[in-house]
Amino acid sequence: DFPNDITFTIEATSPDPIEEIRVFFRPAGSGNSTYGYLDIEPGTVVKGKHVMATGSGSTHRPPGTVVSYFFEILDAEGRELRTEEEDFLYIDESLEWKSITEGILTVYYYGDFVEKRARTVLEAAQATMEDMGDVLGISPTEPITLVSYSNYRDMTRGLPFRSQAVSEG
Repeated sequence: DFPNDITFTIEATSPDPIEEIRVFFRPAGSGNSTYGYLDIEPGTVVKGKHVMATGSGSTHRPPGTVVSYFFEILDAEGRELRTEEEDFLYIDESLEWKSITEGILTVYYYGDFVEKRARTVLEAAQATMEDMGDVLGISPTEPITLVSYSNYRDMTRGLPFRSQAVSEG
């Protein structure tokens, strides 16, 4: 539900009643994960969901964030199952995104006739990484995602909330 939240859902079955399901999530490449409990009715067949707020303040996630997640399922016998970790791109799904990638950089863009602009953004990001990498003595290895909007109106949906007074300022 961009830009408000991300809903994690799961359906699980077990010969013994499932008592608890947690979802662990983090921005991809980050070691800091958080978790939430899914709302379930214990049983041998369960459906559950957890809603992670993403809209404002400390919960804000910018468009283009790659989120890694997995589930841990605990049954009545104390057995625990951990699902494979998966990634997904948190982005405004009301727009039809395309992407171009070179090395660790990926630029997401949408609309007709804007691939040239996306390539310009990609080239500028590559040049900045080279120039600043030398200055800072770093060489990024994790994927970097850039989101290129065609106009400010579309972009405002992905920005954190700001009051009218702050926006006018």
